[in-house]
Amino acid sequence: MRRKRTRSKGPRDIPLEGFAIAAQIPMSSDRRPPREQTSAPAPALTGLVRWFEEEPDDRERFAWVLRDSLDELIDGQRTNRWCYQQLRKKEKKYLGPSVEIGLTAEFGIPDGTHLNWEVDGYDVGCMFSKDFGDWEIPMEMYLCDDHEHSGTADHLALLVWMNDDDAQWAAGVVQVRDDLLKFKTDDSGRKRREYNRDNKRNLNDDGMTSAHWLWGGLQDLPPNPLRR
Repeated sequence: MRRKRTRSKGPRDIPLEGFAIAAQIPMSSDRRPPREQTSAPAPALTGLVRWFEEEPDDRERFAWVLRDSLDELIDGQRTNRWCYQQLRKKEKKYLGPSVEIGLTAEFGIPDGTHLNWEVDGYDVGCMFSKDFGDWEIPMEMYLCDDHEHSGTADHLALLVWMNDDDAQWAAGVVQVRDDLLKFKTDDSGRKRREYNRDNKRNLNDDGMTSAHWLWGGLQDLPPNPLRR
C-alpha cells in the first residue's frame, strides 16, 4: 500500500490572525537618518559618493533593489504574507545578503580584494540593517593593532537601511576607523572595545556623524502593494 504523503507546515498554514498580530510589531527602531543632509562628503568618501550619484536614475534603481529584495522574501502570492514582520527568523537573516546580491547585480559592482566590492579603486563593505545605527562592522573593515584579524586599511562601508512600515530607506557611506566604533567600560574602569558574539562592532556617535548620506538622507521606498 502506498504511503500517503503529508505536507509539512509552511507559512501558508499560519492563521491570518497570527499574521495580523505580527504585522502590528514595528519593523524598525525609532531612530532615523537625516532628512536633508547638505554637507559635503569627506575627501576619502568623494569617489564612492560620486559613483552612486552620477547617474540620474541611480537612486530609483537602488530603491527598487530594496523593494524587490524584501518582496522576494515575503513571497506574498505563495505564502499569504504581506510584511517583513511575518518572515521566519532565518528568512529575516537573509535580507541583508539579498540586498547585497541585488545591488551587486543591478550596478555591476566587481568583487573587492579584501571586501565585498571594489568601487572607484577602493575595497567597500556592504552593510545592511533594518534598525538605523545597528550595522555590524567586522574586524577586517578597519586597522587595529590589538587583534590579529585587523584589516589591511580603514576601509569604506556602504550603510543601507530600510523600513517598510513607513516606506522609507537611506544609504550612507563612511570610512571605518577603530575610534569611530563603540567602546565600553569594564568593572575596573578600563575602556575596552565593544564586540557582539560575532566579534563585530557598531558605529559610535562620532561614527554616525562621520557618515555621508547619499542623495541627502531619508528616501521614499516604492510602496508595498500587499500592505495597501
